[in-house]
Amino acid sequence: MDALPDFASLSDDDLALLIRGAEEEELPKLLTTINQARFLPHDAGDDLTTLLWAYEFQFIQYRFIDFFAGEGGGDVPQASAGISDGQTAQERKARVAEEAPKAKGVVDVDDFDSTLYFLDEGEVSYLARELEEEYQRDVRGSALNILYDLMELNPNEAIRDEILRVLEQLFPNLLNSRDFRSAAGVLRESKLLREKLKDLPPAQATRLESLVAKLSEPAIVGQLLQSLDEASDLGVDKNTAEVFRELRGTALEPLVSWLPNLSSEPLRKIVEEVVDRLANAYPLEVQRILKLPESPALLGMVAMCGRLGLNQSVPGLAEAMGNSDPAVRLAVIQALGQMGTPGALTVVDKAIDDPDRGVRLKKS
Repeated sequence: MDALPDFASLSDDDLALLIRGAEEEELPKLLTTINQARFLPHDAGDDLTTLLWAYEFQFIQYRFIDFFAGEGGGDVPQASAGISDGQTAQERKARVAEEAPKAKGVVDVDDFDSTLYFLDEGEVSYLARELEEEYQRDVRGSALNILYDLMELNPNEAIRDEILRVLEQLFPNLLNSRDFRSAAGVLRESKLLREKLKDLPPAQATRLESLVAKLSEPAIVGQLLQSLDEASDLGVDKNTAEVFRELRGTALEPLVSWLPNLSSEPLRKIVEEVVDRLANAYPLEVQRILKLPESPALLGMVAMCGRLGLNQSVPGLAEAMGNSDPAVRLAVIQALGQMGTPGALTVVDKAIDDPDRGVRLKKS
């Protein structure tokens, strides 16, 4: 309230009704509250009425009368009862709030309910499209693009080292979380940065190259294939294919090892294409695997050599003929027979003395 009325000019009915027992506890609280209200600042959030609410008097009944309605003129408005029999505190507060005049400058939220529908149909459609685009925006890709731009535009070596550190830590996590769009972007931008930045120190250029080399590490390739095969219902998108295209020769052994166990047909097709490409591009890696008698990829590698007709793999196949597993020696005979070159047939002739009858029969 802006000011207190002159309580001395009010009758007992206008101010308060004291019931026997009020003098013990409630009357001192009433007098203290009235005195407190006298010293409230002009812009205080409380007034005498709200201060009295806090006590919920049981032996005192009071009424609130607005002496300032209508700019001070007119009849005294109807007073509101303070306490009535059976009336709860919440009911009293709600009643007072309804009867109390609205202060000037106070905004009532209820007056603005209609603002929920103030947009026309075209504006609502525009906001819906913008929200959908925002939710679909590749936030991670945008952040990575900033790193690529900083790497290209800022020649500070310390800043470039920090960017490379972030990429090195992030790249394996992108693969594990199957975020192949971001992973493919890292591989793609790494190659572009090596080509664009002619002033790049050799150490930093090597670190960029190692991002691609890390992808082809056997452990990472195995985790990648397992993750993709377990999520075969998601399919294989173009970003995944782009990541596989960046694999190097060191990925050949785990790829061939996993190939028979893949349940996803689209993934199997991509892996077969990658294996064929790597086998033709890295003949020395093929020879190395053929000379590993305990390699889980040996049997598949032998069959692949025959299917692709890799004549340069004959020395490795000849060494695999000494493997203790008859299944491997039999696969070697079949692969050499598919090649049909003089060098291949020379190795086949040696199988006539093989201790396994099945291998000898296959030779003949």
